[in-house]
Amino acid sequence: MNSSGAYKLAPAVTDDKRVDVSIEDGEAVVRLSDWVEGLGWSTQKTMRLNEEMLDDLHRMLSAARLRMKRANIEIGVDAVSSKVLEFPQIG
Repeated sequence: MNSSGAYKLAPAVTDDKRVDVSIEDGEAVVRLSDWVEGLGWSTQKTMRLNEEMLDDLHRMLSAARLRMKRANIEIGVDAVSSKVLEFPQIG
């Protein structure tokens, strides 16, 4: 926690996208950034959410994730890993 009262959580990062979440002035601040060659992380969107909206967003994200998992099961995609290991033939 720094002196301004803001609190940052560890970011979620892929090769070209990053989501940062912090608490600033009693609100959750969610920032979506893209990686730009020669520039670095560039914030594309920022959302400031009070507690009620944060609860609503959490429910919506949980429902979306559940639907995505169910859709993957229906089409036969393993949500954990889609890699098939080849074992050597014996004999």
